[in-house]
Amino acid sequence: EAERALTAGWRTRATLTYLDVASATPLRSRPKWQGSASVGWQASPRLLATLGGRFNSDFADSSVPTGLVDVEGYAELDASLRYALTDAVALQLTARNLSSMDYEESVGFPAPGRVVRLSVSAEF
Repeated sequence: EAERALTAGWRTRATLTYLDVASATPLRSRPKWQGSASVGWQASPRLLATLGGRFNSDFADSSVPTGLVDVEGYAELDASLRYALTDAVALQLTARNLSSMDYEESVGFPAPGRVVRLSVSAEF
């Protein structure tokens, strides 16, 4: 994992994980490679914009109807805007899977396409 401030208001972050396990039985839902990268821009003290992506390689999974199968890896691009209304209350608009990529996080369960969510958070 690495994080770095770039220029005023800009920050980047990246993670990368490699897993190599010798096992007679494949570990389910454990990709060999997975990672993420993002860039954030603090446009003002109250407004933060973030663009990021994440990926993982193929992985083994199973279900009763399919038995053990290889699930194809995938990559996803996400974006968010967070605006602090006050020190305690914020609005956040998040868009996940911007490219509307078709993939499964578990065998037999397709991930939704593009998802847009508006949330309000409050700290008390």
